[in-house]
Amino acid sequence: MASPPLLTPTIVDLGGWFHIGWFHKNFPRNNASFAYCIGELITLLKNQSVISVATIAPFHSTTVLPYIELFIKYGDVIDNVNHQFYTDKVRSPKGYLAAFQLRATQFDMDKLLPSYAVNGRGIQGDAFSDALICWRQILDLMSME
Repeated sequence: MASPPLLTPTIVDLGGWFHIGWFHKNFPRNNASFAYCIGELITLLKNQSVISVATIAPFHSTTVLPYIELFIKYGDVIDNVNHQFYTDKVRSPKGYLAAFQLRATQFDMDKLLPSYAVNGRGIQGDAFSDALICWRQILDLMSME
C-alpha cells in the first residue's frame, strides 16, 4: 500500500479564531483518502466544538477533483468554499464570471466565498477573517430580503 499523501498542517491563532490549514497540492489519481481523512477530521473537530466554521479552498490547477469529492461527501459540515479567483489564470471579467459559474455548479453557490489576490498574494490572516465575516453578513442580509 502506498504512503498517504503528505499534508502540511499549520495552526494560526486569529484573536480567538483558530485557522487550521492543510496545504497539499498534489493528489494521487483515484485516491479517496483525502476526502475521507479531511472530511472525518472536520466532522470530529466540529462535533467536539473545537471549530465552528470550516472553509475549504480548492486550488484550480491541481486539486479541484479531490475537493469536489470532499464537498459531495461532507458538504453538511463545510461552511464555505473559498473560490481562489487568482488561481484560475483568467484575464477578463467574462473569464472570472465563467470560472465562478463553474465553481457554483461544483460546490453549493450559497457557500462559495470569492477570494481575491492583492499585489500577487491572496487574502490571508486577519483580512481573510474580516472578509469571511463581511461575506456572511451580506449573505444574511440578502436572505432577509
